[in-house]
Amino acid sequence: MKLLLTSSGLKNKIIRVFFVKTAGNIRGKKIGIVTSAQGLDGQKYIDESFAEVRDLGMIPYEINISTNDSFENLPEIDLWYVCGGNTYEILDRIRKTGLDKILLSEIAKNKYYIGVSAGSIITSRDIIASGWGIDGDEQKGTETNGFGLIDFHILPHYNVVRNEKDVVSLHKHLKKSVVGLTDEQAIYISNSEQKLIGEKGGLINGKIVL
Repeated sequence: MKLLLTSSGLKNKIIRVFFVKTAGNIRGKKIGIVTSAQGLDGQKYIDESFAEVRDLGMIPYEINISTNDSFENLPEIDLWYVCGGNTYEILDRIRKTGLDKILLSEIAKNKYYIGVSAGSIITSRDIIASGWGIDGDEQKGTETNGFGLIDFHILPHYNVVRNEKDVVSLHKHLKKSVVGLTDEQAIYISNSEQKLIGEKGGLINGKIVL
């Protein structure tokens, strides 16, 4: 298993260099980018994600969960990149299209998974973190069970739309570890290690790390 969980993808140079180092030979590899319907602001971030992977020599293949009902005949994908948006909507569509089974199978094969915001949140056992705080996602649908790949919760965009109070209150509510992840940080999880990448000052359960 290789997960790189971020708030903002590969924009940060430290995160980008770390990804290249841990992903191996990525030039010419096909990366499946999971997208959903977005407003103009959201589409801007998706476009930036496509530019990031192209700049690294990868070939992006868009998997739009808003315009397709199933993905049974996907081509061979070498790496995966799940974009952000409303976490409830994204998880609901991933379940309804059967993409969840594909993603979990691919992750089990040790294919690299990059999560961006909502794409990071869904790797937890549930997605309660997505709606936490004043600027949390509006709940749409009833699906809240995540992939269960990690045993902690991520609050993305820490110091932008979420703060220390949100991290501490969610930790007390869940009685589980909560990581406040800034837009300049990522968490890398593999079969043998777990580490925080990027700028210093990560917040876990209200305590500063790094």
